[in-house]
Amino acid sequence: MPETHIELTGWKAMAVVAIVLAFSGYHVLSRFQTVPEDGAQELRAWLVKDYTGRGPKDLARRVADYRSILAIL
Repeated sequence: MPETHIELTGWKAMAVVAIVLAFSGYHVLSRFQTVPEDGAQELRAWLVKDYTGRGPKDLARRVADYRSILAIL
């Protein structure tokens, strides 16, 4: 079975490296999906609520605390 030997030197090697890097970069960047502006605003609002303690978990905890106080009274 014959053996294939490819030797790239000089500008040919640089061209191949550039093509491989460009292809890899495009492949990585195409994985990221952009978020529409209205979706970004909703996400921002959700993160702010969660960070400031007004998220769904905090609201559920407050409701449970309120109900436990009403049960005592």
